[in-house]
Amino acid sequence: MSKPVVLCIMDGWGLTSNVDGNAPYLAKTPILDGLLKRYPNSTLSASGEAVGLPDGQMGNSEVGHINLGAGRVVYTGLSLINKCINDGQLDKQEAVVEFFNLVKERGSKLHFLSLISEGGVHSNMNHFLAFADLAFKQNQPYILHAFTDGRDVSPHSAKTDFIKIIDKLEKTNGKLGVISGRYFAMDRDKNWDRGEKVFAYLVGKNKEKQFDSAINYIESSYVAGVTDEFIEPAVCSSSLDCTIADNDVVVFLNFRPDRARQLSHLLVGSNNLYDYKPSFKLNDIALYALMDYEKINLTKTLFPPFDLKNTLGEVLSKNGISQLRIAETEKYPHVTHFFDGGKTIDYPKMTKILIPSPKVATYDLKPEMSAPEITVALLPELKRFDVVILNYANPDMVGHTGSLEATIKACETVDIQIGKVHAEVQRLGGTLIIIADHGNAEVMIASDGSPHTAHTTNLVPFIICKEGIKLRDDGVLGDIAPTILSFLKVPQPPEMTGKVLWQS
Repeated sequence: MSKPVVLCIMDGWGLTSNVDGNAPYLAKTPILDGLLKRYPNSTLSASGEAVGLPDGQMGNSEVGHINLGAGRVVYTGLSLINKCINDGQLDKQEAVVEFFNLVKERGSKLHFLSLISEGGVHSNMNHFLAFADLAFKQNQPYILHAFTDGRDVSPHSAKTDFIKIIDKLEKTNGKLGVISGRYFAMDRDKNWDRGEKVFAYLVGKNKEKQFDSAINYIESSYVAGVTDEFIEPAVCSSSLDCTIADNDVVVFLNFRPDRARQLSHLLVGSNNLYDYKPSFKLNDIALYALMDYEKINLTKTLFPPFDLKNTLGEVLSKNGISQLRIAETEKYPHVTHFFDGGKTIDYPKMTKILIPSPKVATYDLKPEMSAPEITVALLPELKRFDVVILNYANPDMVGHTGSLEATIKACETVDIQIGKVHAEVQRLGGTLIIIADHGNAEVMIASDGSPHTAHTTNLVPFIICKEGIKLRDDGVLGDIAPTILSFLKVPQPPEMTGKVLWQS
């Protein structure tokens, strides 16, 4: 066995023939250009049904890493919830019945928290619409606290979305409470000042910024140059008595956990997940979530977590193979928790290295992020491990800012780092596999000429830095784990239904 086998994930680096706004194409990438000429390469499907999402749904980092680690197509939150709603089974879910009953028993308020977006990355607006209809059917008033997106969708899509939301609220006896951009409500990098800002409005400790009309408030933000992601927290002036209070029931409709956990921690605490103590403590809040927010003190999860057997990490461990996971803060959960099938686990002979992401307001201000620091930490460790899972976050995280210039720099940074990693892997006699988990950076300009900040459905690159082999051209992300096992001469378990993508 030649070691190490290094899987390098260029997060958000997609492929398209359109050169306008295509940061990877416009970037100076001599290393990757050289590797493409020297080694066998192909493309991978990283969106839609190829990764267990609805047809035409853009890929994302959570789903991408789950498929990568599982070695199979995994049907995750979005698909499972959509099917439940479409099959008319939502009101039959045990936890759904429970939280409606609990509101009535307590005589308390029912709150929905949700990212309002059609992006399908962290939430889907249709899920809230379904719960609103169900609440109306149950004759249960409710309050919606809405978080605006502008990151996984167009930066100015909230206005259109809220026309639908307000119509639904009026028809289903709902009220709009707090509005906040996801920058504040959905931080995952322990910027607690952001979360506290929206938390203060949710619990009624701050009512300074108010609005009469959600549409007018969103429009005024646009006039001030503020896009959806960064809309300041504010409360509806007619809903000042609709804040979250002791004994209330809260349902968080984001199905993806990583950007829901910090706000959830402020509401109900967690089991040794964060040390941070919120500025205000609520008592006896019942918090339900669509999917499991691991280590958060949830009352119940509406949809049980999937249990993936024989993920790559588990198979490596069973065979006594050492493994390293390394990424900066923004993508650390992806190479650990998500890669291991939505579980946080420490296998024997596994090491995890977390490099802190830079503390900047937005990553276009530092497009290098912590990629150089990752490489510095990685290189001396390579000789110690059989398998390395490595993520460079730059193309995705900087791509989300909408800055083409900064995203070009982000791609150039990753190219430089890959050059250093490739050189050391070559020296050690190992194999470097280069892929991406979804597209983003290759489309930085929308069709109307505005900045494009969302993911894409484009194919992603696939390079195996090994001469004398041939690659299949119909691969998906779920084929990568079996491919790695084949290099290690480890039998592929039956649960891994992906296929090996190379032959000699």
